[in-house]
Amino acid sequence: MHTLLPESKEGFVALRLSEKLDKDDFNDIIPILEEQIAAHGKIALFWEMASFEGWTTEALLADTGFDIQHHNDFTRIAMVGEKKWHAWMAKLMKAFTSAEVKYYQVQERDEALAWAGSPS
Repeated sequence: MHTLLPESKEGFVALRLSEKLDKDDFNDIIPILEEQIAAHGKIALFWEMASFEGWTTEALLADTGFDIQHHNDFTRIAMVGEKKWHAWMAKLMKAFTSAEVKYYQVQERDEALAWAGSPS
C-alpha cells in the first residue's frame, strides 16, 4: 500500500509505503513520479517505510524497470525505515540511481524530510 504525503510539492514527491506493494501501487506511483520528472527534469524523493513488507514479484519488476529508465532523474532520495533490511535496501538503491541516497531511522524522519525536500 502507498500514500502520497501532503509534504509533496513541485519537484519533490513524498511517499509512505506500507505492507506489501503490488502492481496496482506502481500503476498509481509511476505516473506521479513521471509527471514531476517531465515538469522539473530531476526531482527529489522521500520514501518512508512504515510496516513495509516489500514487493510482489510484479511490483518488483515494475519498480526495477522504472529505476533503470529513470536512473538520472532524481537528485536526492531519503529513505526512512525501521528494519535492518530497510537500511540494506537503501545501499542497494545506490546502484540504480545517480541520486544522492541517504537512509534514516524512524526517529530521524523530520531530518530526512527536510534533507530530501531542500533545494539541491
